[in-house]
Amino acid sequence: MDGLARALPRVPGQDHHDWTALAARVTRSFAYRTRPPDMEVALTLHMTALVDLLDAAHRPGGGAAGARPIEERLLDYERRHWIAVEADLGLKKRRGIETVLAAAFLCGAAAEEEADALLERVPVLNGQTTDVRWAVRDWIGALYPPPGPSQVWGSLRPDRLAEYFLGSRLRTDPRLADRLLAGASGAQATRLLDLHTRAAGHPAHHGRLDAELTGLCTRHPELLGPAAVDVATRVERPEPLVPALYRIADDPRTDPAHLMALLERLPVSSHNLAPWALHLTRRLTGIHRARADRDGTCPPELALLLRKLCARLLGMGRRQEAYEVAEEAVRRLRPSARADAPALLPHLAASLHNLSIALGSVGRRADAMEPAYEAVARYRELVAGSTDGSATPVYRSEPAHALNAVAAAEGELGRPERALTAVRETGRIRRELVGSRSDATPAQRAELADGLSNLAIWQQECGEPGPALESSRESVRRYRALAEERPDAFRTGHARSLGTYANCLRANGRYAEALRAAREALDIRRRLADASAAFVVLLGSAGEALVTADRRREALPLVDEAVTLLDGPLEGTPVGQALLGALLPLLGVLRQGAGPGTADAALRRAVAVAEDLVRTEPAHPPVLQRALCVLGAYLVERRQPAEGRALLDRATDLGRALAAADAAQRPALAWALASAGHYPAADEPRRPGALETTAEAVALGRRLAEEAPDGPAAHEPLLAWALADHGLRLAEAARYDEALPTGSEAVALARGAGQKPYLAFAFYARATIRLLARVEHGPAQEDIAQALALDLAREEPGLVATYLTSAELTRRRLAREPHHP
Repeated sequence: MDGLARALPRVPGQDHHDWTALAARVTRSFAYRTRPPDMEVALTLHMTALVDLLDAAHRPGGGAAGARPIEERLLDYERRHWIAVEADLGLKKRRGIETVLAAAFLCGAAAEEEADALLERVPVLNGQTTDVRWAVRDWIGALYPPPGPSQVWGSLRPDRLAEYFLGSRLRTDPRLADRLLAGASGAQATRLLDLHTRAAGHPAHHGRLDAELTGLCTRHPELLGPAAVDVATRVERPEPLVPALYRIADDPRTDPAHLMALLERLPVSSHNLAPWALHLTRRLTGIHRARADRDGTCPPELALLLRKLCARLLGMGRRQEAYEVAEEAVRRLRPSARADAPALLPHLAASLHNLSIALGSVGRRADAMEPAYEAVARYRELVAGSTDGSATPVYRSEPAHALNAVAAAEGELGRPERALTAVRETGRIRRELVGSRSDATPAQRAELADGLSNLAIWQQECGEPGPALESSRESVRRYRALAEERPDAFRTGHARSLGTYANCLRANGRYAEALRAAREALDIRRRLADASAAFVVLLGSAGEALVTADRRREALPLVDEAVTLLDGPLEGTPVGQALLGALLPLLGVLRQGAGPGTADAALRRAVAVAEDLVRTEPAHPPVLQRALCVLGAYLVERRQPAEGRALLDRATDLGRALAAADAAQRPALAWALASAGHYPAADEPRRPGALETTAEAVALGRRLAEEAPDGPAAHEPLLAWALADHGLRLAEAARYDEALPTGSEAVALARGAGQKPYLAFAFYARATIRLLARVEHGPAQEDIAQALALDLAREEPGLVATYLTSAELTRRRLAREPHHP
């Protein structure tokens, strides 16, 4: 308000009011003291402050204006300028100048001739002389100066005010837009459709312009069809345009060439138009498939459409259909794609790539390998044999896609090093094609961002957390810029890159940052109403981040939501089963506070799902190893040692085999060893070899911490847990001189890691070691008090009860026994 009071005296005609005194009076009003909810929006606040200040000067005591829309109140002051010129020009129709202004704002004009032609199409100016139209043109340009030399005039500001005004005029004169389109340029038509759509989305006009806007597009399909594709991908509310596009696509009178032009106009990815894009691609594929069947050929047009159809089906999660289309494309192309038909060779290579991806998506990962490598080989031949310099960049970009298919196939078969080699080459190709070029297309820039995200995934899988973090950070930076330019096309990729970034941050021990990235990705996915596997991955990632941040109660609903989706829309799919096997152990851990039955059921289901995965997929033993480890540790905690220890033995044996083949699996082995040597209850029978097992866990944990290229933080929780277990086993063996410093080291590491469950267990372990060593009870009681002060009981009551009951039983037993020095 103070800023407006300082600025208004500089506005022509407004310098004779005491704006400072008026601002003070307005801000003392009840409305400004109570701050209604809509005033939380900055633009609403600014517009309200301006119009209230103007009303205080020009309408003192004017009564309650709040019932009228804020935009309408502001327009009252704009109309003071309009009414004067309306009278000067002799426009007899009431508010005739408003129709003229609506036409000017809707269409714009790139030159004076274009502006004159537009004004001729405005009914209220019919019969007016050329001089009058020129005067109107110049008056609009003076009142609303153009933003640059490429326009004759500007528009109302802010956009929200323009959208309100235009929506009101279009509701008053529904056929105004049709008259303006007669003779409009492509740029004018696109501008009109964009502003018409935004006006239809204004809250004051919601639902009242939709039918007319849909009809406008269908009445002018050749002019507005391409514009509708463009506009629908950049507005928040494209709903009126989508049914128009379906009608244009399904109209038998629409020329297939026009439909193909619409298809080519679509971005690679569009959330708003994804279902329609699939629908249009199906229709065109059907048309060209019928022609090819009659001719007994596979023309390039059909080959291209089959490729696009496969990609659209995969994007919509219709994996089996995508596989069938990819298989059809390869089957049709193989006999025709020869050296004497060079136009088909790139299509065959691309279709082989699609076939590999589709095979992997339906769970046939071993079968996906051969077409992926064949696609790479064929693309390399195309690049080597290309004599047309302009074609080489195109051919060079395509092998990157095929190399991604190779990486996916190799990774799914448990060969992450080969996957990393493939994505490194992908990254080099894409970086060379994009580099720092200012003319790189959005699609090329998105491919580089995707390549960096994939690189981060496989760097992390291969034990390179630091480089993975850098790659994922660059991917997020690049995708954020793209999403700001074209939200509809790139928000999904931005969310995907944020999910990878969150995982990399967590792997580097940066848990708070990981949680922020995961939450940002989730917010994007929720706005997109996403229920895909990628959304499930993000839910799990956010749950993991919350667990590591000691916010387990917040994590449980996210993981529950993820499992619900896997039991619903994604049930039975290969990717759904793989995600289910990975998430159920986490769900079981989080449900421990809700009662033993719910946790037990989730953890046993996790093992069953993982067993099924391993029988059908060679890449899933790590999922089984984790499920066995978590269920085994849970059962030991719940005093079912026989079953629990048997599961932990399996987890340890499997962990050794995995770690021997892949160093990235060593942390999982260390956790299994620590869990195998872990039994907190005082009345638990001692396990033979437990001391040696925990010693091995500690030694492996130390190696992991020492060898971590980016510091030991990521492995400190594991090492703290292993040390606490090892200290307990040393104390049981009466090796108190070793046990006491081991327990203290566990507490120090757990405190540094900043995670309550590990710190609570370390306190319990050190308290028990002190009791067994028969040092004074005071330090042990202090440890127990500190464990209780962590207030972990609300998050994991079963776990805390086990620890503290065990410590109390140890204290009582020692109190009954005679002291032995």
